Amino acid sequence: MADSLRDQLIKAGFKPSARPAPKKPKHRDGKGRDKRGGKRAANDPNISLEKAYAIRDREEQRADQERKRAKMREDARRKAQNDQLQALLGDCARNDPDADLPRHFRDGDRITRLYVTEAQRDAIAEGRLGIVKLRRRYLLVDADIASEAARIKPDAVVDLSDEPDAD
Repeated sequence: MADSLRDQLIKAGFKPSARPAPKKPKHRDGKGRDKRGGKRAANDPNISLEKAYAIRDREEQRADQERKRAKMREDARRKAQNDQLQALLGDCARNDPDADLPRHFRDGDRITRLYVTEAQRDAIAEGRLGIVKLRRRYLLVDADIASEAARIKPDAVVDLSDEPDAD
């Protein structure tokens, strides 16, 4: 009876198992490395809460930087468009400082007023003059210049097509 249970089973005709012995888990320190200095796997579900917060912070910083870069690109594009409009309009504005008739029009959600002369009001109604918004100012320009301005920056030209002819 000195034989172990394993030896007795082998004598009885059972074969020893062909599966390898289970591997021992690696011992890890708290810094993501095992005791021998190797890196912990990136998909290891046992990362510390501190490391998870650090990863999240890095991702938030990257997203923040990308938003800032996108805003800077958009600002540069808008500035370039405004500079092109300024060069196009130059001395083409027909705003009269002595104009006294208000011409109301819709710009987006706002109703805005531009003072014009009687001849300018008639020309706007006929479509010979257009209104272009440049750096918070409304400029009265010829229709062909307004169409060129619309090609550069479509939202700079005020759409007067849906407005009634009379004020």
